[in-house]
Amino acid sequence: DISDCLKLEKLPAEIGKLGCLRTIHMRGCMGLKELPPSVNDLCLEEVVCDTEVSLLWSSDHPDVKLREVEEDKLGTLMKIIAS
Repeated sequence: DISDCLKLEKLPAEIGKLGCLRTIHMRGCMGLKELPPSVNDLCLEEVVCDTEVSLLWSSDHPDVKLREVEEDKLGTLMKIIAS
């Protein structure tokens, strides 16, 4: 679960070595702009994310089930202010 990692700009290049990773929760990763090529090596079954992150996955990874959750905009704003 890397949800609400607001300043996360990219996933580690070697994330694909987490071969047993089946689900990743990444709602609120507003700084994430691209996925490393190694995500192709993951056996992901589901990505739980908001609309912005789902766009990254859906374009190049159509086999991954995306479960979009509604973004808590007020909660995200409060986390930005606090950091």
